[in-house]
Amino acid sequence: MFKTDVQKLRNALEFTRIYKENANDIYLREAACMDFQLRHILVPMDENDGIAGRYEHDFVGFSSQVGGIYTYYFNEHEFLNAYMACKQNGEITAAEDYALQAVQAYWHEENTAQG
Repeated sequence: MFKTDVQKLRNALEFTRIYKENANDIYLREAACMDFQLRHILVPMDENDGIAGRYEHDFVGFSSQVGGIYTYYFNEHEFLNAYMACKQNGEITAAEDYALQAVQAYWHEENTAQG
């Protein structure tokens, strides 16, 4: 069961809110971001899975130890494709449209990993 683009866009809105809300303390920020992210990226086990823990990343997130580095990432290309498709299909509200534009501008500058 994979997420729809609109679900991933809404996760980007919430992840960004959490990130900004905790900007004054990087340790709390990372803990809060990881808490949200882990509740949304883990994929339910399938009977054919050999191990538990498959995940589906969202458009924006935090990787705590990929290659020994700590990084916030923003998959801008995939985000913009999903945003345009969802906007064209009427799947996002006017408020979400405005907020998603702000998210794109924010993470375009803020991420530490170019994706």
